[in-house]
Amino acid sequence: MTYCLHIILRYEMEKAIFRDHAATDTLPELWNDKMEELLGIRPSNDAEGILQDMHWSDGSFGYFPSYLLGSIYGGMFLNQIEKELGSLEPILA
Repeated sequence: MTYCLHIILRYEMEKAIFRDHAATDTLPELWNDKMEELLGIRPSNDAEGILQDMHWSDGSFGYFPSYLLGSIYGGMFLNQIEKELGSLEPILA
């Protein structure tokens, strides 16, 4: 669940950047506020917050919703597989 909320957080940040024209110097605080709102965690520094991965530094914007869709599809596929084949634990073992 927290993975999906993390993706939503990134999507909300991108909307703030591109739609609302949020100033660059406000982004770390905005990230921290949204992380606290969605996950109940407030990073103690930017390395634990907005700088925690490299997606934006290489110009990768706009695709985070596809991660969430993939996670949802994966859960749906797993549910159907387990209905048809039973638990995957013994199959994978």
